[in-house]
Amino acid sequence: MKSRRRVILVAAVLAALCAGAATAAGIMDMIRQSITSAEQEVGTTTLALSQSDAGYTIKLNSLMGDEQNVYLLGEMVREDGQPLKTDSLSAPEYPAFRGVAADLNLETCEFPGQDTAESWGWSTMALSDDQPEDNRVEFVIQLQSDTMPMDGEANLVIDELMFAADGTEQRVPGHWAFTVPLKREAFGETLQVDLQIPLPDGTVTLKSIYCGAMDMRTTWDDPNDLISDYLDSIKLVTVNGDRIPCRSWYDSTVEFAPFNLGLGHLAPTDLAAIEVNGQSYPLATGK
Repeated sequence: MKSRRRVILVAAVLAALCAGAATAAGIMDMIRQSITSAEQEVGTTTLALSQSDAGYTIKLNSLMGDEQNVYLLGEMVREDGQPLKTDSLSAPEYPAFRGVAADLNLETCEFPGQDTAESWGWSTMALSDDQPEDNRVEFVIQLQSDTMPMDGEANLVIDELMFAADGTEQRVPGHWAFTVPLKREAFGETLQVDLQIPLPDGTVTLKSIYCGAMDMRTTWDDPNDLISDYLDSIKLVTVNGDRIPCRSWYDSTVEFAPFNLGLGHLAPTDLAAIEVNGQSYPLATGK
């Protein structure tokens, strides 16, 4: 099974900070707003799943899916009622948390009846903790594949919770197992680009840009594995001048998160250009 956890770029979080969000908590606020916007665009399916262990309950409350992604919206809850406090932090303070104050580890995720040789990935993100004195923190688990249908069910196991408060990183091992009914909507657009981009050490080709409910994903023809050396310089530029930095990458795919800037769902017609290595290349989006 070609599962992969994406390489999440801390630089993307820092770039969003420099773009106008004063704190990491500000970015999490933007993510929360963008999720609300995406829910209105796509709609959600109620899950109401819950598992308890090690003094914490994990709830998977609802699901939202587009053509390439499934988003599981949930929360971790401290069972003794004491505050589950998380700090507002930046990446250098807590390098394990990639700029957010809480996380969880997905030990396994299986898709019964589907071709497990297909490639799929997952990532997690915490939402802003707007009530730091309560006993809960909300999160999103993203499952992604453009080659596997990801329908039917997913069996997933969470084996560790992580959060940071008062300058201390805390890790809670446990076992929280779920069977999740999956559902994806025919929502998302792909822009075929086929744009050759010269770099100092060769040429790469931007093949396409996928615009989903919350994420944007570019695919590249990069036989010499050049693009990974230029990730910090790659930005999608909107018609309004917003510059969206790379969020993560794997293989020949580079991902972007407009929600880090509070932009919500974007369509191909909202894009004007792509920047690579300090050069801007216009995109023909039909707008």
